[in-house]
Amino acid sequence: MDLTEIALLIIQIQVITASGALSPGPLTAATLGSGVKYGFKGGLLIAFGHMIIEFPMVILLGLGTISIFNNIYIHAILMIIGSSALFYFGYMQMKSSDISSRGYIGYNPILIGSALSLFNIHFIVWWLTIGSILIFKWIELLGFATIPLFYILHVWMDYLWLGILSHLAKLGVDKYGGSYIRIFNIIVGIILILFGIYFLVDALKTIQYIL
Repeated sequence: MDLTEIALLIIQIQVITASGALSPGPLTAATLGSGVKYGFKGGLLIAFGHMIIEFPMVILLGLGTISIFNNIYIHAILMIIGSSALFYFGYMQMKSSDISSRGYIGYNPILIGSALSLFNIHFIVWWLTIGSILIFKWIELLGFATIPLFYILHVWMDYLWLGILSHLAKLGVDKYGGSYIRIFNIIVGIILILFGIYFLVDALKTIQYIL
């Protein structure tokens, strides 16, 4: 066992994870929206929902049994469903006028974290490409049985970052009150809809390629 190689791989995992976890995306926007109501807890719950989808994917990649996601038709279907979900969540977020209103922020953060992960084709492609390289390197050095340790080294950053984001959103609510919430909901809703448009354009390009 080469400890230097293991140390370098752990560093790679942290750096590459940070590049993904800290980059803006639908999950980031959803976390901010959830934080308005739930605070730090909202980010942790969304991270847990994300993990429900992500950890089995890591296991399946390690076993080499996830080739179905390489299918271009599956890509197109996931992108269409994902864009529809983002349009809906974005609309409901904008519809929420305050913290007590019935809207997107009242939905279960675990469900939101799972849905926005499962139907995010860019998240899936990341694991099929960059993520799978890290997994295979890890298995080569430490074996498949240690995959849970690999995943812990990856996922802790999601929990920390999403928790911080949701906490900051809650601080804004506590400090600025109702007017802040209304403006914040509109901004987050617009961001989610823009990501939905981005996903839909990708889906249409993929369908055009198929045809």
